[in-house]
Amino acid sequence: MDDPVAKYIPEVSKYGPDLRVRDLVYMTSGLHEYFDTPRKNHDPWFTAYYFTRDEAIASALTPRRLLFQPGTQYDYSNTNFMLLTRIVERVTGEPFALFMKTQIFQPLGMTETLINDDSTEVIPNRATGYAPRDAQTISQLKSVGVFARRGPGWIMLARNSPHFGGSGVFSSLRDLAKWDEDWYTGRLAGPSFPELMNYRERFAFGAMDGMGLGFHSAYGHATINYSGADIDSSTFMERFPEQHFTIVCLSNDPLGNAESKADEVLAILHQSGKI
Repeated sequence: MDDPVAKYIPEVSKYGPDLRVRDLVYMTSGLHEYFDTPRKNHDPWFTAYYFTRDEAIASALTPRRLLFQPGTQYDYSNTNFMLLTRIVERVTGEPFALFMKTQIFQPLGMTETLINDDSTEVIPNRATGYAPRDAQTISQLKSVGVFARRGPGWIMLARNSPHFGGSGVFSSLRDLAKWDEDWYTGRLAGPSFPELMNYRERFAFGAMDGMGLGFHSAYGHATINYSGADIDSSTFMERFPEQHFTIVCLSNDPLGNAESKADEVLAILHQSGKI
C-alpha cells in the first residue's frame, strides 16, 4: 500500500514520489478522470464506442500535473482502479481477467462472473442493455453522436468498450450471493480478507471508506454498499453485516436507478419488521 505507483507504472513518475498505491485504493491520488481528457480520435468516452482500459489510462495521464497533492483530498476517479488492475498484471505477470478468474471467482464458485476485457466474447445469458425510447434517452444519445429514431418501445444499448477497473465485471445474482457470503465465512482467504476490505484508512482530512466500498447506515444499522452504472446497466448492493443480510438489485436499464429500487424493498422490509 505504501509503494510508489511509479514502481509499477513508470508513466506516473512525472507526478513525483508521493503518489502511493493507497492513494489509488482510497481515491486520494489527484489523478484526472479519463473521460475529462479528450480522446486522440475525438470520439466520445461513451461505451457504445470502442476504447480499451489502456487507452483510457494513457489519456488520463496526459496532463502534466495532478489535480491536487496525493493524500490531501478525496476525488472519485475510475482511473485509480484502472491503474490498480495494471499493477496486478505487472506483479503477477498475467492478464487481470485471468487473475480474477483463478484467484477470486473460481475459489468462490462464481461460474457466472468474468472481467469483460474482450467485447467480442459471447457471454451466456447476457442481459443486453435497454432504455425507454423517449425524448430523454434520444437526447442523451444525440449528444454523443448516436442516432435513434423517435417512437414507442425501447432502445438497445450495447457495451462495445472492453474497459475494466472502474467497471467491466459481468455477474449474476447467484454469484454475487457467493461473493457476499465470503464476508462471513472467510472461504476465500480466511478472515483477513474481509478485515482488509472493511478497513477504513485515515487521512489528514478524515477517515475514508473501505477498499472501493461505501460505509453508511440504514434504519439504525451499519451498512456497506456500492452502486454503479454503465451504458447497459444500473446496479446496487447493500450489506447489513450485523444482520447477515444483503440486498442486490441489477437492472439492464441504465436509467433503472437500481439504488432507489433497493431502497423501496428495504422500506417494505423495515415496515414489516424484518429490518
